[in-house]
Amino acid sequence: ATFSAAAMLFSSAARAGPRPLVQFKAGKMALSGTTLAPEKRKGELAIHQSEDGLMHVTWTDLAASAPEDDLIVFPQEVSLKRIAQCKDAYAMVLGWTTSSRKIFFWSQELRKKGAAADDFAAEDALVAKFNSTVDNPPTPGSGGGGGGGGGGTIGGLSQSNYNELMAMLQRNAGATRVEPAPAPTPAPTP
Repeated sequence: ATFSAAAMLFSSAARAGPRPLVQFKAGKMALSGTTLAPEKRKGELAIHQSEDGLMHVTWTDLAASAPEDDLIVFPQEVSLKRIAQCKDAYAMVLGWTTSSRKIFFWSQELRKKGAAADDFAAEDALVAKFNSTVDNPPTPGSGGGGGGGGGGTIGGLSQSNYNELMAMLQRNAGATRVEPAPAPTPAPTP
């Protein structure tokens, strides 16, 4: 039964749902040596919870109809942090606790009229909400509410079996991890 449940996790049916729990405008950045260069594409970073309860971090080029990146993440596996060394924009890094993998973003959120160039309170709040949502996912089927316990099933699994499966996958993450395609070549910077 564990094999079929694990196979279900990687099936095409385990895609992110249509309604994001958190979303904000963010472009990608490419790392070249020790320098980050923003890509010119406009994008959106979001967290979705699929019907089977899995959390998906997605990045979508706003000119495309489907996410370019769709990453299944588990609580305490990833965190989004501001890159404080960047003074002229709000740069962020999505980092994994289970590996050295990092994806870089920059905020494309509109600034409030009259806001100081270094007033990043709105972005700080979005990053805090992003991390809180990843680390404390809502109970599937709760309509996006808080993450309490519960009976019910998730993709045919009881809550306790689901939790056991998630713990097993996290323990064996190195052996079962599927890495997405490499990031695109960075856009030329002026």
